[in-house]
Amino acid sequence: MKRPFNIFPSIGYRNSQFQIVSSVDNLKIDIYDQDKVVKYFEANSKNPTLLTSLRTTGKLIAKCNFNNIVFQQELK
Repeated sequence: MKRPFNIFPSIGYRNSQFQIVSSVDNLKIDIYDQDKVVKYFEANSKNPTLLTSLRTTGKLIAKCNFNNIVFQQELK
């Protein structure tokens, strides 16, 4: 099954701006840093969501639960 969201770019720097594109409305996405949620938001299919307040460095994981399936994308 295709992931219901994508985050661009997948590689960024501290204080980088990321764009979240979702294929479904009201999709709750959590951003994890080593199994700890550091940010969460809801994405819509009509407009991209901008994520600008990540002050964490290193590998992050974006996860969502859609139709009882967990989808994830790695951010570096």
